[in-house]
Amino acid sequence: RRRIGEFLGWRFPAAVRAARWHLLLSLLFTLAGAVIAFEMVTRDSDTYYLFVEPSLAQGRDPSASTSELRAQLYDEHDFDHGLTHFASKLFSNNSRVAIMAFALGFLAGLPTVFLLLYNGLMLGAFAALYDGRGLSLDLWGWLLPHGVTELLAVILCGAAGFPPAHARGSPGPGPRLGALRGRGRQAAEIVLGAVAMMFVAGLIEGIFRQTVTSLTVRYAVAGGSALWWLVYLGGFGRARVRREGLPWR
Repeated sequence: RRRIGEFLGWRFPAAVRAARWHLLLSLLFTLAGAVIAFEMVTRDSDTYYLFVEPSLAQGRDPSASTSELRAQLYDEHDFDHGLTHFASKLFSNNSRVAIMAFALGFLAGLPTVFLLLYNGLMLGAFAALYDGRGLSLDLWGWLLPHGVTELLAVILCGAAGFPPAHARGSPGPGPRLGALRGRGRQAAEIVLGAVAMMFVAGLIEGIFRQTVTSLTVRYAVAGGSALWWLVYLGGFGRARVRREGLPWR
């Protein structure tokens, strides 16, 4: 219990702050993919199929009518099919991308970059599809309550994939193996926390989003989640780190 308390109380947020530049890099690659796909799909809807697999889209593509796309964002009763299946597939995809982005970081970080771009491309394609039907507000109201936590976890895993690559390319004054060990420990702290965040996102996805259809409540939850992660990751553990003179800030 003490170790878990220390990890959640300061080690995880401190590790995230120490990797803030890698976190920014991970965010930029994700946003770059999203912007590219959004622009391409907006100009030519057929490019949507380049970024979203048919098994994942399951009818949520340019061939669907606007009423069909909208209905799936507010269906309170279809718990066994449709949107529920799509949500679970999307969660599985994000989880896979997150873990692979971290695990493949030692390969000079290139697979991590590719996976972050890929995830961003898919997100941008979905956004463009719904934006073209005037459903952006509805889509983000459906996505963000769990997406704030889930997408942040993916970006954190991507950020955790960069420190090992950084240590390989620029180990600093010490031995390369020592640099890899230190960076790897920091990355592991981030990934463990991101896995816990994925669990929280799964709870929100499986319970809250399937029963609450009010846009106001959905955005309130999304805003509350964003505020919590900003306060937690940005502030928790600072006093402990300063008091003990640890390198993580």
